[in-house]
Amino acid sequence: MWNMNGITLDRLYENGPFVLYRAENATTNEKRLLKMLRGNDQRQSEAYWLQREKEVSASLSLPERVASLELVSYLGENALMLEYVEGEPLASMLRTGPLELQLFLQLSIAMAETVRKLHRLNWSHLRISPYAFFVESDRKSVKIADFHAALPFSDPAQDPMSAGPGSTAETLTYLAPEQTGRMNRKVDFRTDIYSLGVVFYEMLTGSPPFRSSDLNELAHCHVALAPVPRRSLLPPCPKCCRIW
Repeated sequence: MWNMNGITLDRLYENGPFVLYRAENATTNEKRLLKMLRGNDQRQSEAYWLQREKEVSASLSLPERVASLELVSYLGENALMLEYVEGEPLASMLRTGPLELQLFLQLSIAMAETVRKLHRLNWSHLRISPYAFFVESDRKSVKIADFHAALPFSDPAQDPMSAGPGSTAETLTYLAPEQTGRMNRKVDFRTDIYSLGVVFYEMLTGSPPFRSSDLNELAHCHVALAPVPRRSLLPPCPKCCRIW
């Protein structure tokens, strides 16, 4: 068990009901990632998802996953300790705008391969977003986290509203149409592919295809609208990316 006394926290991001910190032990200089619930989300129903992420992560034979180490209590609040990744969340990289094309190609290949390996294990992630990926220090490889909503292909509960805590503008930005509750369709591995495409769009343009603080409007956009093509937003790029 990691000693929680004397640790310092550096907030990396907030995403839905979760907050992710970089934690460092001031005595040993060891580092971990600490995933906690926002202050007003410290409810038993939400804390369940931290426990579930630990269980799912432990069951996956996926070297590219961010390993969940243990559930801890920090200042009286529930938290999940994760292995430390030398690098930064993809979400942090996107705060400054679109990625340079070569970097996008390197990372998108690594991300697609990681999701493919997860699907080969017969699991759907169901929360693909820039917050789920960590870009390692070589800026070529990635690790994936946020398994709290993941489900095996064989799970009969693969309906759109069963996977994960309640939707917020942050989470709904990257969800597939079948996850909005407005379509009579179950989620499956194709759900991850849609969400991965949304992330790729943001990596290339600096913004997700749809933005709104109104959850109903955001859900409608995913179901009924097509995104503005990348070529209409930014200068021309090589033919390999002109589909965007």
